[in-house]
Amino acid sequence: MTESVSFVWDPKREGAQLSDAAELMLSLAVKHGAHHAQMGANASKGLSVTVRNRAPETLEFENDRSIGLSVWVDGRKGSASTSDLSAAALEACVKAACSIAQYTEADPYGGLPEPEQLAQQADDLGQDFTLDISPEQAFDIARTCEARALDHADIVNSEGSDYSARRGVRVSANSHGQRLIQMSSQYSLSAVVLARDGDGLQRDYAYDYRRNADDLDSPESIGAMAQARTLARCAARPIKTGSVAVVFDPRVSGSLIGALSSALNGNAQWRQSSWLLGALGQSILPAGFDLFERPHLRGAMASSSVDGDGLVTRDQTFIEDGQVASYVLDVYAGRRLDLPSTGNAGGTRNLQLSGGQGSQADLLKQMGTGLLITEMMGHGLNAVTGDYSRGASGFWVDNGVIQHAVEGITVACNLKTLWPTLAAVADDADCRGSTHAPSLLFPAVTVAS
Repeated sequence: MTESVSFVWDPKREGAQLSDAAELMLSLAVKHGAHHAQMGANASKGLSVTVRNRAPETLEFENDRSIGLSVWVDGRKGSASTSDLSAAALEACVKAACSIAQYTEADPYGGLPEPEQLAQQADDLGQDFTLDISPEQAFDIARTCEARALDHADIVNSEGSDYSARRGVRVSANSHGQRLIQMSSQYSLSAVVLARDGDGLQRDYAYDYRRNADDLDSPESIGAMAQARTLARCAARPIKTGSVAVVFDPRVSGSLIGALSSALNGNAQWRQSSWLLGALGQSILPAGFDLFERPHLRGAMASSSVDGDGLVTRDQTFIEDGQVASYVLDVYAGRRLDLPSTGNAGGTRNLQLSGGQGSQADLLKQMGTGLLITEMMGHGLNAVTGDYSRGASGFWVDNGVIQHAVEGITVACNLKTLWPTLAAVADDADCRGSTHAPSLLFPAVTVAS
């Protein structure tokens, strides 16, 4: 473990090689009978380390490359992929895609966007940062984080502290002449520890995830948070089954907001597999609340000036003043629904709820008595009906103050009837993912012990 791994690695050089491969693949696609073609390639380099109980456990180096090609022949689509940049391998990939297209059904809604719709460039949104780090330095960071998490008599074991660093480049090109290069970096640090709780154990975690390693929370603060969260789960008590007020912590509210945006996705709409089917113009949130995205926030993990179809992304509102104002559309879904794309191929970017005011503590005071949910388990959502049922744990709150931990409960509701009852949103949004999820207060949710 003496080799230094330099993240001064210049993705531009790899990007140039992938761009050359794109030009060759697109020309070969035409040669082999494709009427249109689209190519996407990714290359990345990185390392990740794990420390467990103060000792190095794993060290992994990443040096990945993938190239995907889609072609259309008389409306029939074929796709193939490779990781080999040799001319022979690229031509074999093109031949495979064109051959597959001969056996698929023609789709009148498929194909590339119109040339005038395509972005001319990918903007720099502050998503690529260099870091020069050795495995020893990475282990030291993880070891410091875990040591802080373990620094308590009741913390008896560790599932590890992980540090990772990664830089990458994406090249996309198509037969309409679009050529784009995007570079990005990702750095993360986490800790997971276990505490003694009577005859059992409790487990919790903390992490941070950023484009710039300098923006990561300190190893000590992440370790301290993992320790505090784990200790807080001890001495959990049951609660009675019934309908109670609930505050969803940002660690879990993102799944609720994600289920809302997924129901508005155009592909779920045309497939008629959405609990918000045909909801355009309908009220789904209380008046005064908006659901919107801001895809151009500098340095945000989900930001991008271009979507997966190659269209320009833009600020937009999907729910305005409580009413559904727009579906979430890529080019294909838009064609199926006879609507223009909203530039959301690949999903939403920096999705947010308006109306955030005050801290989570303020929300608990507003709730008075009820449940703060900090963790949910399982995937109990019926995407067609909106029925939602998941295991959960958290804390019982009385008079706005946390009283004790709660575990072994199930939360059950229907999202179509839950969301219109949204009472308040805090200003504590977790901005590390594609959804900037805040604490959410609902006045009545069924909880089963």
